[in-house]
Amino acid sequence: MVENAFVPERSEPWNLAKVYSQTHIQELLDECQQLLKICLFGTLEFGMCNKISSNEINENKVESLNRLLQNLKTIIDNSNFMVDKKEKEVQNTIEKKLNEVEAVIDSVSREGVNSLNKQRIIELNYEHYNNCLRVLRQCLREIKVSVKRFLTISTDELDIEKIKQDIIDGG
Repeated sequence: MVENAFVPERSEPWNLAKVYSQTHIQELLDECQQLLKICLFGTLEFGMCNKISSNEINENKVESLNRLLQNLKTIIDNSNFMVDKKEKEVQNTIEKKLNEVEAVIDSVSREGVNSLNKQRIIELNYEHYNNCLRVLRQCLREIKVSVKRFLTISTDELDIEKIKQDIIDGG
C-alpha cells in the first residue's frame, strides 16, 4: 500500500477533458453539420431557396464550403494531442486530404460582374464544387470516427472511487 499518496478528491481531469471536447470539438462538429446543409442547399431554411437569389445561394455555398474546410482542420488541430498513435496516423491522412482541398478550393467558383446591372455574380463550377464537397464529407465521417472515443468520456461511465482505491493500493 502506498502511504501518503495524493488522490484528488474530485475528478477534475475528467471534467476538464469533457469540457474541452465539448467546446473545442463537439461544437465544431455540430457546426459542420449546419455548414454541410448550407453547402448542399444554399440555406438552412426550407423554402428560402425561392426567396433569395441564385447568386446569394452560390455565395452561401462557397462560404460554407470554406468554413467547413476550416472547421475540419480546426477539429484535427484541437484533437491531435488526445488521440493515440494509430488515430494520429488516420488524422494525418485526413489532414493531407484537407490540404489538397484547400489548395484547389478557390477554383470552385468564379466571380464576375453583370454587365447590365453592374452587380457581382458568383458562378459555381459544379463539378469541382461537388468533388471538393465529396472529399470534405468523407473527411467529416472519418473525423467523427477518430474523435468518437474521447467525446464519449463521461465520469458516469467511470468508477472514480475504484480508480482512487487502485491508486492507493498501488494497482
